[in-house]
Amino acid sequence: AGQAYAGDVEPCMPRDEVGLKMYPMNERLRQWKAPSIQPDEGFDRMVARSGWEVDDDYLMVIGVRSGAKSLPNAGALAAYERFGQRLITSDA
Repeated sequence: AGQAYAGDVEPCMPRDEVGLKMYPMNERLRQWKAPSIQPDEGFDRMVARSGWEVDDDYLMVIGVRSGAKSLPNAGALAAYERFGQRLITSDA
């Protein structure tokens, strides 16, 4: 058990992950648990970052979460970091 890592892959900075990124809901779970939400109206998580350095901004918003969990925090800020300090945090 545990996470396997590819030892032959050279680490590199994920430059294409800067900006706003929306992670969509799982379609099967959406249809099962949240059919009233249209596919283009909901999301699982939304993340924004200005870069990958310690002092870059980072923001995460909790979405519908594919309907797998019934939590009251949809639309809540899950994390916000600025100047290397976590200013908002969530265990979500």
